[in-house]
Amino acid sequence: MVVEYKTRLLSQMGIELGKPATIPFGGLDLLRDWLQRRSRLFSQEARSLNLPQPKGVLLAGPPGTGKSIVAKNIATILNLPLLQLDIASMLGSLVGESEGNVRRALKTAEAIAPCILWIDEVEKALSANGDTSGVSQRILGNILTFMSECTAGVFVVATCNDPTALPIEFKRKGRFDENFFVDLPTELERCQILKIHLERFGIEVPQEYLEAIAAATDKFSGAELETLASEAALLAFDEERPQQVTLADLENCQQNITPLAVQDAAAVERMQSWSKIARPASSPVQVSKKGLRTSRFRTN
Repeated sequence: MVVEYKTRLLSQMGIELGKPATIPFGGLDLLRDWLQRRSRLFSQEARSLNLPQPKGVLLAGPPGTGKSIVAKNIATILNLPLLQLDIASMLGSLVGESEGNVRRALKTAEAIAPCILWIDEVEKALSANGDTSGVSQRILGNILTFMSECTAGVFVVATCNDPTALPIEFKRKGRFDENFFVDLPTELERCQILKIHLERFGIEVPQEYLEAIAAATDKFSGAELETLASEAALLAFDEERPQQVTLADLENCQQNITPLAVQDAAAVERMQSWSKIARPASSPVQVSKKGLRTSRFRTN
């Protein structure tokens, strides 16, 4: 009852208690290593040595690349509670009401610290496009002041689909500990992501199948690979083959999915151009062995 009461109070302030990650994220080895190296900085030992507390990370990249899943996993990696800040729910009609709501929410997060404060699709909340009242700019100022002055151990995770829409002062170097670009997964990462999602349905397929599909899904995002795995599992179930997915199932479902990077190639390329001034979340693509011919492993 106490937990439910506190949860309702937080919800009224625009803060949701984030659910722990139910699945790991595939790939993104550079981001994973960076987080693990900083996991001890929230310990009592680190505080006794006056080591600086991490401020947070900006995760930007095309939609569907797993930024939200990563945000939830960050709480698991750092072993901290996850709070999600919903700025849209804090907007009020009275002058100064929105900014006051944001300040109260930030103070609440500071009182709960150490914790993760996740702001999802932050560009929608902070973009000044169409805002003639200046509310977005004042909310931005409140968040920037909080990030620069808070020493309680609030680790801010801001996720963003379009970094070009963010104010310059929010994404400049030094505002966060690091700005990471989460790009479309590499071939190796696509293997890992497919494996993770197929295992959610109790499905195991040969590594050769994963490699063959990964080689054929060059522009697929993590979300589109999740859809592919779900559709293949459903297809096998409909054909009275529960948990028995064949390579042909995966190929048929893959052909029915048109990735966003193909549908809106210009928008994805615009986002990828920002990666030149950000840190990559994944290691550079390595020259891999030639993809296995799918016909060799096809079963009906």
